[in-house]
Amino acid sequence: MKAASTALAAHIAGETTTLATCRKVTRRDGVILGFTDHDNDFTFASQLYQASTGYTRSAIHTIGDLSVDNLDIESAINSDTLDAGDLRAGLWDGAEIEIFFVNWQDLTQGSIILKRGTIGHVELQDTIFKAELRGMTQALQQQIVELYTPDCRADLGDARCKVDLTPLTVTGTVT
Repeated sequence: MKAASTALAAHIAGETTTLATCRKVTRRDGVILGFTDHDNDFTFASQLYQASTGYTRSAIHTIGDLSVDNLDIESAINSDTLDAGDLRAGLWDGAEIEIFFVNWQDLTQGSIILKRGTIGHVELQDTIFKAELRGMTQALQQQIVELYTPDCRADLGDARCKVDLTPLTVTGTVT
């Protein structure tokens, strides 16, 4: 169950809605960008959300077993803020993304978050890009620290092992 304010929940339960989908992207270089599928730009929570010419996305699918949730977004590059050079340079790789709904007629009702995660693999073909959005459980699949094990984690003679193999090394010829 997604959390929503009482006012937004009442709006959603109504006969008609005025919802817009927003995508807030925080790149690893600190740049924050906002995009919306609404036909006009608007500011929500002090962030400008730019109307984009459209995109297609796969279904948002969430599984309760901690497996990684993925979502693909495909769109044309149509904005100064979404530059092909930045995509090629990897500035969007690993960016944090938040997808949520707002009532564009009454932004004081707050938002309802649909998905959070990071941008994974990005493909660029002419003026079209396709980005893989990885769910928050993706981080659980990554090894970020060295594991402790009953066996030694170093290789015999490497820098971590600190055993000098020189006195244990014999050079010779076998005939």
